[in-house]
Amino acid sequence: HWIWSAASWNGLVLLICILIVVYERYLSILIQPQGSLTLLVESSHWVFLILFSTGAFLSAMRYRKTGNSLLGYVALTQIALAFVVLAGIIGMKQYGIWYYLGRILMIEGFVSLMIGLLSEYERLYRREREGRQTLEAIMENIPVGLAVAGGPPDFPITMVSRHGLEMIQDPAGKLIGTPNGKRQAAWKLFFPDEKTQAQPEQMPLYKAGQYGEETRNRELVMEVQEGRKIPVLINAAPIRNTQGEVVGAINTWMDITERKQTEEALRKRARELERANRDLRNITMVASHDLQEPLRKIEALGDSILVMTSDLDERLYDRIQRMRNSARQMRNMITGLNELSFLTTDIQPFQSVDLNEITTEVLGKLDRKIQESGASVEVGELPTIDADPKQMRILLHHLIDNALKFQPKGGKPLVRVSSHKPTPSTIQILVEDNGIGFDENHAKYLFRPFARLDGKNQSEYEGIGMGLAICRWITEHHGGEITARSSPGRGATFIVTIPVFQQKDTENTT
Repeated sequence: HWIWSAASWNGLVLLICILIVVYERYLSILIQPQGSLTLLVESSHWVFLILFSTGAFLSAMRYRKTGNSLLGYVALTQIALAFVVLAGIIGMKQYGIWYYLGRILMIEGFVSLMIGLLSEYERLYRREREGRQTLEAIMENIPVGLAVAGGPPDFPITMVSRHGLEMIQDPAGKLIGTPNGKRQAAWKLFFPDEKTQAQPEQMPLYKAGQYGEETRNRELVMEVQEGRKIPVLINAAPIRNTQGEVVGAINTWMDITERKQTEEALRKRARELERANRDLRNITMVASHDLQEPLRKIEALGDSILVMTSDLDERLYDRIQRMRNSARQMRNMITGLNELSFLTTDIQPFQSVDLNEITTEVLGKLDRKIQESGASVEVGELPTIDADPKQMRILLHHLIDNALKFQPKGGKPLVRVSSHKPTPSTIQILVEDNGIGFDENHAKYLFRPFARLDGKNQSEYEGIGMGLAICRWITEHHGGEITARSSPGRGATFIVTIPVFQQKDTENTT
């Protein structure tokens, strides 16, 4: 509108200038008989100079603030006109060719300014029309409810998407034009209890327009066709102009019935899995006890035979020893399986864990073994990470225990525990030893349950091959991986790579 008004005003001024140029030779109020200019004409030049200079200054300042190209065009034209008027003031003291030339240049400036204004008006009008057509296409096809409210003081609804009108039972579009505070009848929103209807001042669109408040992903309940109530996800935000003033508001809502049903199904499934895990843990504990009891009796029977019978031949004595060792090994395997089963069913939320404290606790429990073997354990500075403290304790216990255990006969273990940060979001925990080592070609079998790479020397090293399998499960549970590098007779290095931070989501953990 202001462009059209400016163009009209410039057109009027142009017409007046043309009439003055045509008839001023015959107007005694403008031209004195001897051809010199009257005081009125000279005064008008000064008025024009002030107006053009002021207009150029204001347009230039506005252009600098907003970057509007039209304002820059207007400022340059007004500067040119100001120079033309100034030239007239300096050199045109009487009627003549230079006076006419100045008039013609001024008229040309007005014509250029008017053409520029009208061209910009046409461009803006075309852009506004194309934008409105695009918006109408969006409102017709967008698969969510969307409402746009106008400006203050009433913030009436100006547009509603077709999908939104269908959802709120308003096919005739009666909601359009409804001001703030009078939308309850056509737009029924309820709080999650599905009983309490939201008052006008509690509706997101009202708060966005009236107070400039944003609403992000708020779950409410909407009454739709046939009085049916559905959960909806609502977003609302104010629309502001370049000065930051609220000139409208926008509101979207989306039917999340399917998502709610999926979430409820997942919660139900999680409860069933938790119950199944609890039952499995109980069954495992009972089965472990029931399986170990006969094995304990076999061991006890073997011990009794060896104690009570002193004249056993060497062959029979060896078979009884094998029977006892096999029973003990089977009992240890059941214990290992029970430990792994307990880990997979007793999962706790992640929390901040200081690995220095965890390592100190582990070394305290292994103190006797360290003293007996004459081992030297070096621990570097370890980080604080998000983890399950119990699982970290088990992980480090198995790795350090293996480093102490798999040593050549008569050797003194040297164990180093350190950390390294390959990326800002991950940490590597390294456990190095000077033990017997292993062939790296067989490393892929190392982390399987009951896997052992010590071959014929299994009897020299106690254990059943479950420790590293447990370490792998704990590492993967924390979103990481465990690897190893080694060579026979040169010790081994186990590398645990895990994230520093975990997502603290108890539902996902469950």
